[in-house]
Amino acid sequence: MAVSREHRAAGGHASPAAGGPAHPAAGLGGDYIRLSDVPVDYDPFSPDTQRRICHQAADQRGVKLVREFVDLDLSARKDIYRPGYENGIKALVNQEIEYLFVPTVDRFSRRGMGQVGLVLDELEKAGGRIIFVKEGLDSADPNSRLIIGVLAERARGESDQISWRVQQFHEATRRMGLWARVRPYGYVVEDYRLKPHPEEALIVRRIVDQFLDG
Repeated sequence: MAVSREHRAAGGHASPAAGGPAHPAAGLGGDYIRLSDVPVDYDPFSPDTQRRICHQAADQRGVKLVREFVDLDLSARKDIYRPGYENGIKALVNQEIEYLFVPTVDRFSRRGMGQVGLVLDELEKAGGRIIFVKEGLDSADPNSRLIIGVLAERARGESDQISWRVQQFHEATRRMGLWARVRPYGYVVEDYRLKPHPEEALIVRRIVDQFLDG
């Protein structure tokens, strides 16, 4: 991707290594947005809010955001494969972008220091940088690396706690005869109770009848 000389000058971005060549995508970046698979009561950090935070941070650094990577309804602890996450890291490693802006460390990973450390090693070789906006951390800063790892470990512990609380929430609603999960096909949820959907319920009934009739 060609980057104009004026754009490089405006951003004032350093090369990946002292005295080395300029980054092929100097001054260009992307943002990573993730929304968990837990109920909104536990994760109100909307994609729009995350996007705004990343764009403001990019503007302050003079970085032009040209890519967006999104994972919706995916956990940073349980889901092994997150398309947005994987594509964002790939874009950094392939030097398609120089920066990846992430609202907070826990949006990026909740799998601990081990996973984050491997990613940072790859980015160091490619000259890519992750900016964690809330914490004010830059992965290219050696002093930030340990802090990023510690915060990733804390995020892992928090994720386990959230998972336990969500389980208890669902168990409590089940005992009260209430429904607090995603609605099954054929029903609507009103006041935490399942009621037949006016159209889908008829389809479900027809499917059952046809099945019973062979």
